[in-house]
Amino acid sequence: MVQGLAFRLLGKDADLDEVVQDAFVEALSSLDSLRDPSAFRSWLGTIVVHRARLHIRRRVASAVGLGKPDGVDVDLLVDAGTPDLALELSEARTCIAALGPEERTALLLYRVEGYTLPEVAAEMRLSLATVKRRLASADEKLAASRARPAA
Repeated sequence: MVQGLAFRLLGKDADLDEVVQDAFVEALSSLDSLRDPSAFRSWLGTIVVHRARLHIRRRVASAVGLGKPDGVDVDLLVDAGTPDLALELSEARTCIAALGPEERTALLLYRVEGYTLPEVAAEMRLSLATVKRRLASADEKLAASRARPAA
């Protein structure tokens, strides 16, 4: 469950195993904060989401050249079988990667993972209204990026 959730949030990331390991370390060190043992799965999922968000923030900062003298990291682009599919996936990934970490996490949890809005709010430790704003903002940005003509 932990590996799958982290993979869906981060994609094919070289640091995926490290993020999973960090989530387990955090869970172990804060196990005493788990009040209801029957909620272990969602409690652990919250930790994975938190760790993935931290990693996404670092990766986005690195990809846009923050803290790196050589600029944009083209290795974040998707490698696919056909040129058309590769281009489409690359454009989609670029659009999603351009979202802020909060928007991206809300979008992936809601649209990809199939979480309900209240579940997304709980996982992200945000209010339901804030999650709805993040999703609306992500939808607007994705629609705007699709409407722009290709260069």
